[in-house]
Amino acid sequence: MSRKKPNPPQPPVKDRPLRRERGLTPKTNNNNK
Repeated sequence: MSRKKPNPPQPPVKDRPLRRERGLTPKTNNNNK
């Protein structure tokens, strides 16, 4: 499977948590309000 379709270039791990935090921050703010 891996040989047929090589995995795409995944984004850096640092970018992943940053994006998650950004989406979570606004949600918590809305809930708190």
